Amino acid sequence: MKNIIRICFLVSLMLMSGMALAQTSMTVNGTVKDAKGDPIIGAAVMLEGSTVGVVTDIDGKYSITFTTRSGKTPRLVFSSISFIT
Repeated sequence: MKNIIRICFLVSLMLMSGMALAQTSMTVNGTVKDAKGDPIIGAAVMLEGSTVGVVTDIDGKYSITFTTRSGKTPRLVFSSISFIT
């Protein structure tokens, strides 16, 4: 009985480590500018389909960190009041 419990424990550890390896932390930095090249202050930068997001600073710069999952391409969504994209 103890051997079965040990085997189940080891198998579950192996499965969990595989899931941890399938996720990667990623940081994206950038600058949001308008058509004239001026920075857009306070623009929202969101990871599509999630609640992860940041707001650009006075120079239009942002840095967003999120976890990616294997097989899924992350997309960023940019928005700002009074700008149409």
